[in-house]
Amino acid sequence: MGILLSGSDIDRAIKRISHEIIEHNQGISNLVLMGIPTRGAYLANRIATFISEIEAEVACGVLDITLHRDDLRLRPPKHSQHVPTLSKHSQHVSTLDRKSVV
Repeated sequence: MGILLSGSDIDRAIKRISHEIIEHNQGISNLVLMGIPTRGAYLANRIATFISEIEAEVACGVLDITLHRDDLRLRPPKHSQHVPTLSKHSQHVSTLDRKSVV
């Protein structure tokens, strides 16, 4: 299998997604980015980094869906599973009331 997207292609796509998120939400004032561990958390962090370069810092966190998985009986959660620590954009989001969650 060949390379589908190069590193610069991925960066360009994430930048475009970041711009689309800002445009769709008319700014970032009520915006919260949430990522599902592990890859979604990394992606949310990368988007937050690009948005902070365009506008300002945006709230970003991790949404743990472990207990809501439909295959929980078949594959119990690994207690030592590493949940990624997000960078400076990571925040404890206490409430999502009146927020746009992406």
